[in-house]
Amino acid sequence: MTEPPMPDGEGPPPSADLPGQEPLPEPAGDATTAGDGREPDEDAEGPPDGGQVDFVEHRAAREHSLLRTRRSAVTTGKHGTAFYVENYHGESASSSSDEVWALPFEADAFVRVHEKVARHADMALSLKEHHLVVLEGPQGSGRYATAATLLAGVCARYALRTLHRDDGDLLQGVCEQAEALFEAGRGYVVDTGAQPYGVRTLETLARIAVRAGVYVVVIGESAPYGADRPQHLVFEHGRPDLSAVLEAHLRDLLATHRARCAVGRECGPAGSAAYIARLAGEERIDRALGMAASVAEVVRLARKLAECVHSDEADIAGAIGEWRDRLPLLARKLLSPDGAPEADLLLDPHRQAIRIAYACFHGHPLADVIETADLLSGTVLPRFESRDTAPVNLVFSRDLDRLVPREMRAPETWATTARADGPRRAVLADRELLPALLEVAWHSYGDLRKPLLRWLEAIVSGAPGRASGDVHVQGRASRSGSRKARVPERIKVRVAEIVGILMRFDFDFVYRETVHPWAVSNSSVHQQCAALALEMAYAQEALSRRVTARLKNWAGGHNRGLHNSAARTYGTTVGLQDLPTALRELRRLGTKPQLASSNAVAFSMASLFLEGPVDPVADELDAWITSPDDHLPQHAVRSMLALGRFTVRTSRRGRPALAELALADERRRHLLVGLLRRALTTQETSARTWTLLERWLTGAEGDDALERLFEEIVPRVLCGPLRGRALFHLGLWRLRRPESPVLRRIQQSIALGTAGPGERK
Repeated sequence: MTEPPMPDGEGPPPSADLPGQEPLPEPAGDATTAGDGREPDEDAEGPPDGGQVDFVEHRAAREHSLLRTRRSAVTTGKHGTAFYVENYHGESASSSSDEVWALPFEADAFVRVHEKVARHADMALSLKEHHLVVLEGPQGSGRYATAATLLAGVCARYALRTLHRDDGDLLQGVCEQAEALFEAGRGYVVDTGAQPYGVRTLETLARIAVRAGVYVVVIGESAPYGADRPQHLVFEHGRPDLSAVLEAHLRDLLATHRARCAVGRECGPAGSAAYIARLAGEERIDRALGMAASVAEVVRLARKLAECVHSDEADIAGAIGEWRDRLPLLARKLLSPDGAPEADLLLDPHRQAIRIAYACFHGHPLADVIETADLLSGTVLPRFESRDTAPVNLVFSRDLDRLVPREMRAPETWATTARADGPRRAVLADRELLPALLEVAWHSYGDLRKPLLRWLEAIVSGAPGRASGDVHVQGRASRSGSRKARVPERIKVRVAEIVGILMRFDFDFVYRETVHPWAVSNSSVHQQCAALALEMAYAQEALSRRVTARLKNWAGGHNRGLHNSAARTYGTTVGLQDLPTALRELRRLGTKPQLASSNAVAFSMASLFLEGPVDPVADELDAWITSPDDHLPQHAVRSMLALGRFTVRTSRRGRPALAELALADERRRHLLVGLLRRALTTQETSARTWTLLERWLTGAEGDDALERLFEEIVPRVLCGPLRGRALFHLGLWRLRRPESPVLRRIQQSIALGTAGPGERK
């Protein structure tokens, strides 16, 4: 029987896969699109083994990482209005990733112990009137318990469901598939994780919920709405009174204990009440509650204290100590061979490796865990160990449920999907176990430091492993057709984040052994990993000044690799913390001839546009496109091409992010015209820009505002020397889409030589 999720306010984590969001319409016969459906990357720094960074894939992996302190990809337009920027993916995106599916939601365990938060009555009234509420707050604040209680007030508890989507925009997917998903009278919980969402999407979902006769509670993180914040739908969810949470859980746990206990009357109703009252007045309990980082931590403390109802004071003090030190103690237990069952001793190197990999790749498909664990135990560790005999490696002995103990894993209902084609995932019972396990591995097993770093380097480098044709006989590998496989971006991003966590334990050693070699390399992949590692270390306040100093050295040195790595770092949250400095340094780096063939500056400008305030970045790009410098205009054009594959979600379809900016601010139309003209007249970018422009124009059909915008600016772009090529391309596009009114009117306008929108018939 599957263990129900514990009522600690936490739900299933979001998927770590890349999102499969709605693409812009693809033109037929796209000659510049790679065979897998993605546009080819132009990053010239990468070696011929595929060591290049694809901007869209990298952005998607960053947004869906579970480790970093994430920032919603929301930009602010005119008058502070926010619009949601999403990723563009080509035809290669799996169609199954678009499916939204439901799981039963066991609400009883949450409702029994729920403690109300501020404005609970307003939330309940809004849900009853509008059929939708949004609970915004940090993880661990009890949002799931509040959602269960709110839904139980308007529909039967057995009728509750949670909605999930492997990849892409979950809320938009719910809106699109509502007719098949929603059943009248049911309640639904939608956990968006770190995904941003717009006001129009929420209002659309509320209308759908009313029509379908269902109730929806959206759980998300805080997002900037500007002046458009829907006060009647969105509520800040703070933490409830933690002492009340502890008392409620103790009552519930002691009632369960009482039903099966035969020890004595201490756990009877009167004895339990006296025990709870005695604990509530103790200073050590107050201190423990002050240390609790979340409601989930209080739940775990309640479990420890409930086990001591028949114990003396010393046992209670020991239970509090175990709760405080539980993660380091669990990490030591997971990595130590002492006390392991005899059957596991022969597999000890693999047992330790797979536990490290399971923690490091929390949220990833188990395939990632297995492949990286094999690399650690079979390839990296033997270089640092003396083994008399090779470990016995019988396939049927490697049972994951034995190798990864239950106390490390989340309940099975969270770690699996409801679909036959959905991969099982590695999900930790507590995500804080990852830094605890890394810290124990780093400090308690000193000889593991270099193997751990070599393992992470091997993963990023795409070192050949068992998946590439290895045949293993008695522990020895004979590689037939060994080759470097393409490493998914989600794995490279996670590895860089782990290196950043290790820098918190020994900054100088990890920097010298791993981060600096990555930064000076000629591989854009390694340079990007160096930037992400610095970003993760920068999140530790004690290291922020050291990271800033290293970044300044990179940018001010004479090494091309360091310049590229510095440019990439300025595109992370390190640059967002001091945007003027980041823009100034990116401008300076962009003038360097040695970076003329690199995409690092352009990618960082695009990232700052997506994550930070739009106006300063747009102003900088505007200055670059008209700069007399030989290189800055080219970096501006590359930034536009990177941003061109991103859209904003409106009530019906996606709009190109740059076009939305031009719609919101007339000053930006001049910038968009300048970027397009420069891109179309440059040999390096011309072909991709024609393809991008076709996507934009065909995707604008049915959107009156977007049609008017393109009919105004495109003739201004495609005039003069571009007029002949423009008529040629428009003729080809109209052959593919003869019914398109946008293409017809723009073609007529250019043929007639007018600079504004043609006659709309």
